[in-house]
Amino acid sequence: MGASPLLAVAEIVLTSLPTEVSNGAATGNMPQNVDEIVSLELIYGEAKGSLNLLVKAASGKEILNICPTRENFWHPPGGNIYFLANHPFTYMLRPKSQASAHGLQRLYQAASAAPSSPSTPLAAGTTPKIGGGNTSAIDHFDKKTDKGSADLYFHYYGMLQHQQNMLQDYIRTGTYYSAITENTSDFEGKAVMDVGCGSGILSLFAAKAGARVVYAVEASNMAQFARQLAETNPEIGSKIKVLHGKVEETQLPEKVDVLVSEPMGTLLVNERMLESYIYARDNFLKPAAAGYFNQVVVDQIPPNVLISNTAAQTFDFSTVTETELQDFTIPLSLQVAAPCTVHGIASWFDVLFDGSTVQRYLSTSPGLPVTHWFQLRCVLETPIIVYKPGDTVSGELRLVAHSRQSYDVHLTLRAAGGPEPGTPMQESKGIFDLKEPYYRQLVAGANWYSEGTMDTTGVAHGGNGLANGHV
Repeated sequence: MGASPLLAVAEIVLTSLPTEVSNGAATGNMPQNVDEIVSLELIYGEAKGSLNLLVKAASGKEILNICPTRENFWHPPGGNIYFLANHPFTYMLRPKSQASAHGLQRLYQAASAAPSSPSTPLAAGTTPKIGGGNTSAIDHFDKKTDKGSADLYFHYYGMLQHQQNMLQDYIRTGTYYSAITENTSDFEGKAVMDVGCGSGILSLFAAKAGARVVYAVEASNMAQFARQLAETNPEIGSKIKVLHGKVEETQLPEKVDVLVSEPMGTLLVNERMLESYIYARDNFLKPAAAGYFNQVVVDQIPPNVLISNTAAQTFDFSTVTETELQDFTIPLSLQVAAPCTVHGIASWFDVLFDGSTVQRYLSTSPGLPVTHWFQLRCVLETPIIVYKPGDTVSGELRLVAHSRQSYDVHLTLRAAGGPEPGTPMQESKGIFDLKEPYYRQLVAGANWYSEGTMDTTGVAHGGNGLANGHV
């Protein structure tokens, strides 16, 4: 471009992390997972008032030239690593020296201060808005939630590639499409609220099903894309009013007839989005109205390693309270089919929408078509030995909410200490942080160890069981 850089930083290590694979190989202008020393330049872009971020290799060759925004350039709090997203790659940037770390921080601050793509304002005369809202609820959210965690959470869901991952899960998206559009009597002429609308896909489904108006609330910057999607589908999108902010900050001109939402996380409750759903239910939903739900992750478990029955836990989203979700215990009593070594439990959930016309059931359990949620497992450091067929493994799974929008999971398993009566009981315990799961891609033919289920249905239910194997 020939322009002098506003800021320039050298000695940056760049690693490309592919976010999409095509025909078995990543696509893009860099090989995947290759470190390269680069320099960064922040320059004026061609558009008036805009900034561009130029990434150059040591040879001077241009690798990347993009407009940095809060959606594609971010910095996890508490470290020197920065991320730059440019489909189909996410680039990790690491400074090599204290000087380059300081320069990268200054460059990031300047780039992130630049305005994002402008959002289209709500049509004149509309009453719903973000701002004001329930002051005590906003204070409650701020007190229970670590700010750094909240910022990272909203940034994550403000990125298109993460929304794409969910949209391309055809089981998840197709099930919700059917659940909504096959029950038009639940939506025709109704006011609908989409809590945490993301890309706005459920809002579009609700509008297609005949909703009179859809209030789509989204706290992340994905709200601007949801608004664009609605505007480019005017026949149904004209019914959708996108509100950029937290549901606790929202003011609506009316109570709604239907809630649609995606409040579930790993092990059902991770991310604590269910609590925002409960707030919306208690403050915006008419009595005896309907609710639609969705969300989960981690790895795929082959059903042939499951060796016990399941222990179910049920949540009814129409009545569950925030207090009930902050600290709850699931008792486990699991009969094992054969002698084995039990390494822990794994969990999944199922969702039932009981529509007026059609019931739709979404299961994330092993053996069924894989969804983007997969299943979750908790592996104990000390395994439990089961000596006889039909022996029972007992214990409990306790989930305690923490301020980083997730849960500490406390798992205890007990079993007989040997084949002879009177042998002291075995006991194994572990504590797991749902906030930092390990995402493991299943290798075909690998043996697995743990099973368990937490199902959730619209009414939501769940269970836990056991399995053996090895990593």
